[in-house]
Amino acid sequence: GNISGRNGGGVINEFGVMTIVNSTISGNTTVQKGGGVFHRDSSSITIDSTTITDNTSTSGGAFYTEDGTATIRNSILANSTSASDCGGDSGVTFAGGHNLIESQTAPCSFVNGTNGNIVGSDPMLGPLADNGGPTQTHALLAGSPAIDAGDTTLTTDQRGIARPQGAADDIGAFELEVACPAFPLDAANEGELNFAIGCYNQQTSAGTYTINITQDIPLTASTTAIDNSTANVELVIEGDGHTVDGQDISGVRAFLIEDSTRATIQNIVVTGSNNVSGGGSDTGGAIAVLGGTLTVQGSTLSGNQGALGGAINNVDGQVTVINSTLSDNQAVGVIGLGGAIL
Repeated sequence: GNISGRNGGGVINEFGVMTIVNSTISGNTTVQKGGGVFHRDSSSITIDSTTITDNTSTSGGAFYTEDGTATIRNSILANSTSASDCGGDSGVTFAGGHNLIESQTAPCSFVNGTNGNIVGSDPMLGPLADNGGPTQTHALLAGSPAIDAGDTTLTTDQRGIARPQGAADDIGAFELEVACPAFPLDAANEGELNFAIGCYNQQTSAGTYTINITQDIPLTASTTAIDNSTANVELVIEGDGHTVDGQDISGVRAFLIEDSTRATIQNIVVTGSNNVSGGGSDTGGAIAVLGGTLTVQGSTLSGNQGALGGAINNVDGQVTVINSTLSDNQAVGVIGLGGAIL
């Protein structure tokens, strides 16, 4: 609902480096270019998993760039008034994929069907509303082409809902929730593991809920936080001898147990977590326990590194380790405390 007398009704980026992630830019107006976002002067901008809709301008209703490089991925640019959704000056470089661009003019060069892009389709969005979470969003309506058509390394949407809910990520800032099936749930890949954890987080009936890992799972990002403080609701992750591998990707942590949450991780190998950056309490290499209760049983945590606890960082929680091996983990960096456990 912002108005600009020049460029950039909602956001303008000049001479800077800007990243817009898991956000909604809606209902803004400019009398010139870039109703939602305007970008210029060889600056760099990355837009990821964002919905830019219902904005008004004379050129580039959702997004306009005069020069520089624009990377847009897993985002919706749609429903602009008085202009195409994506526009720019000649010579601009565009990159990214898995976007839904309802309309565009050169030099916007997204090709329908290439690199997962959808061009020329209505995203079928609901109105800006409280759809859960701390900020308003545009929900994807049933039948939207954005559903299960995306690809992002983000593990949640703007509201904190786990991604993906279906077979793949949804495009934009809103991940359409899929009804959780009955437990136990199987997880054969990263998306299924995040989905299963998200389903556990929603449980309100007392009991033990089990996630069975059925294959080795390479991670590209930290998994969804295990977060359910409901009394007598407990999670068991049964590894069945399989490996969860962070692949030594910076910032990737296998598991996070939130306050008042009870979890058991058993018969699993956790390796390759690399959660060194920063100094926050969640920087345990493989597992961080933030006031929750965790049992690790019959498992191997090896080859992980973190700033606080190479394998496990226990912050005001209760951790029990039984019949397990913690080896070759490292506490790295200026803080560097607790090679295996802090």
